[in-house]
Amino acid sequence: MRNEKLYALKQLLKSESAGIVQVKKDHKESQRTTGYGLEGSLWKARKSYRHKHIAYCLLRGREYGQIEHPAKGNEPDWNLIREVQNEYTTSSDVCACQIGS
Repeated sequence: MRNEKLYALKQLLKSESAGIVQVKKDHKESQRTTGYGLEGSLWKARKSYRHKHIAYCLLRGREYGQIEHPAKGNEPDWNLIREVQNEYTTSSDVCACQIGS
């Protein structure tokens, strides 16, 4: 049986990854033509994707250490991850041990 909320999150991740590819292309083109890129847009898109991806993996039962090993100062925002988890689950779906570290 498929969890519809997790499936919706997976589809959102797919569309966001395609969006990141497009922003990267636009960024390169903007740098070529104007000398200025779209760093802000690219950073926001990557940050959003990263946090949703972490939340998705945690909801599927992975431990944070299996998902990524960030450099010091590049830890994720656990509040954003919790927001995504809350949006795509019911309270009975999430084990408290999976939220945060």
